[in-house]
Amino acid sequence: MSGTNALPGHGPWQRFIIKFRPGSAPGRDPAAADGWLRRLDRTGGGVAPRLEWQRRLGVGADLFVASPPLGREQAQRLLDALAAERDVEYAEPDALMQAFAPRGNP
Repeated sequence: MSGTNALPGHGPWQRFIIKFRPGSAPGRDPAAADGWLRRLDRTGGGVAPRLEWQRRLGVGADLFVASPPLGREQAQRLLDALAAERDVEYAEPDALMQAFAPRGNP
């Protein structure tokens, strides 16, 4: 994952998807992710906001919710810090995905 990816939309960003590497402790056990994120916050100079684990998704990634929502600079710092971690395969803001673009007015 590249930490230089532009954040979609105008924010704020509150939901993040983190995919841990399969061999890592949080990759094997979602309960280990909480302690992992606290360690990241202590060693990363406070880059990790309060993130609460919500659930493991069908793709094997985990959904986290930030409280309070993050502005562009703080969200980018979080994604950059996560991209630098060897236990993280990828991290991205959760965004609404649509199968089709909405139609304009006829």
